[in-house]
Amino acid sequence: MVRAPPPDEKIVEVEVPVEIVVTPTPAATVSVGMHKVGRDVIPGLYTGQAGEGFLETCYWARRAARPAGLTRSSQTAAEGRFYFEIAPTGAYIETKCPLSLDRD
Repeated sequence: MVRAPPPDEKIVEVEVPVEIVVTPTPAATVSVGMHKVGRDVIPGLYTGQAGEGFLETCYWARRAARPAGLTRSSQTAAEGRFYFEIAPTGAYIETKCPLSLDRD
């Protein structure tokens, strides 16, 4: 049974704005591309696997800033299994091959 409100009562609908903020969790794996440290990837020691020989190397770089004001802090190309440390003070990292957080 539904009861109607008394005639001297008014029902008022109120809309309350709600802001939902979704913060992405940094990944323990790094895909090919440029990533922001702390937002896209967590700092730590990562490992990757490149091929053997010059044409199968894996390029990676630490960046102090995102393009257009791109500044390289350090860069290299690796062969075979390699390790790459992402420091918490880094701004961006760029890689041409996937990396995985080394949990050992």
